[in-house]
Amino acid sequence: MMTKLYPLESLLTVDDVARLTGWAPGTIRGKVFRHELEYLKLGRSVRFRAETIAKLLESAVVPERENR
Repeated sequence: MMTKLYPLESLLTVDDVARLTGWAPGTIRGKVFRHELEYLKLGRSVRFRAETIAKLLESAVVPERENR
């Protein structure tokens, strides 16, 4: 299996994800601990791919209701 490499600058920190989602950093760390959110582990650091967070936000979109 070939792993795609990501430049370190393109990876998001917990604080970046908190700013994008409106969640508290502790909520994000809890989701990481429970493996509810895909992440990369670099030493002691946790990073997120922008695509992962974009998919998360896209899946949260509620479509508008049609007028009846």
